[in-house]
Amino acid sequence: MVYLYMTAVALAVVLVWYSVCVPLVCRLFGIHLPYGRKAQSVARQLTLAQRVFITGVLSYGVGMYIFMTVSAYVEGRLTGNPMSASRWVTSLVWVGAGALLGLLCGATEPHEK
Repeated sequence: MVYLYMTAVALAVVLVWYSVCVPLVCRLFGIHLPYGRKAQSVARQLTLAQRVFITGVLSYGVGMYIFMTVSAYVEGRLTGNPMSASRWVTSLVWVGAGALLGLLCGATEPHEK
C-alpha cells in the first residue's frame, strides 16, 4: 500500500509539471506552448534546440527528476528512512538523460521551420 500511495503522489506531481509548469517555464524563455496535450502539435514548429530543451530537458529529464525525488521523499517519510545522497545523485542523472533523449528525438522528428 505504501508503494501505491508513493507512486500516486509522484505521478500527480509529474502530471501537473507536464501539463501546467512546462508551458509556464517555456513562456519565460519566449516559447509560447499551449497547456495540456496540444503542446505536441506545436512542438513540431520549433527549432531543434527548442525541442531538445522542451521535450528532453524540461518534459522528460526534469519530469523524471521530480518523479524520482518525490517518490523517494514520500517513501522515506512513510517508511522512516530519509533520502540518501546517492538517491539525489541518481535523480540528477535523469536531467542529463532527458537532454540526451531530447537530442535524439529532436533530431529525428520532422519540423515545419
